[in-house]
Amino acid sequence: MAFANEDRFIANTPFHSSLTFKHIREWEQERRNRPVTRNFNSKGYKYDVEVKPEEKFEYVADRLGHPEFVGTPVEWLFRLENDIFHPAYIDQPFVKTPSPTPHQSLNFEQGDVLYENTKVMEWIKFWQMTFFTVGAFGGVWVPYNMGYKTNLVTDAADEVLFTQYHLCSPNTVDIMRLTLPIVAGASYYVVYVVLNFTNYHLANYVVKMSYSKDKELLFVKRVDLHGSIEEEVY
Repeated sequence: MAFANEDRFIANTPFHSSLTFKHIREWEQERRNRPVTRNFNSKGYKYDVEVKPEEKFEYVADRLGHPEFVGTPVEWLFRLENDIFHPAYIDQPFVKTPSPTPHQSLNFEQGDVLYENTKVMEWIKFWQMTFFTVGAFGGVWVPYNMGYKTNLVTDAADEVLFTQYHLCSPNTVDIMRLTLPIVAGASYYVVYVVLNFTNYHLANYVVKMSYSKDKELLFVKRVDLHGSIEEEVY
């Protein structure tokens, strides 16, 4: 950004081509003859001609549907905005809005099982609880005890801090009224890091893979962040 304007006199110079190509002439002709809306005013755009739904192009790129258009219950409950399910985004001018639900021709009945390992779920839960326990101990319990001058964790906690001793004495542990925000912030951050760390490493392990009855779909079951089974359809 420091050198964005060094060539401003060159970059802003209008370029007028001495040649006029055929597609440019066709585009200019089409633009002059473009239909104009009847309700044009100074605040609108005169080429905003509404296209009827039956005249729009069909969206046939995906038969599984697009549930992200609908939004999650949390987003609707707290009135959170999202571009992808905003009415201005969904109401496309020339293409029909993709359906959030799967196509009726798809058969979701389970067929042949390709792979299944029930022990994966127990091992993932074990490592999730292990990482969570170690992270909570090292990210919450140890800093909390070291920050408030106790020797529950290590005797060196009294020597590594650079703040006044009387502000962090065990007898006046909360004189600065920071116990709640420190513990809450540290706990939230530790949970966030641990869950994403475990999901990054453990999401590649599949509990079960199976085809649909027509072998058009592939069902993949994994363990989510909370230790329950989630199914993805491909």
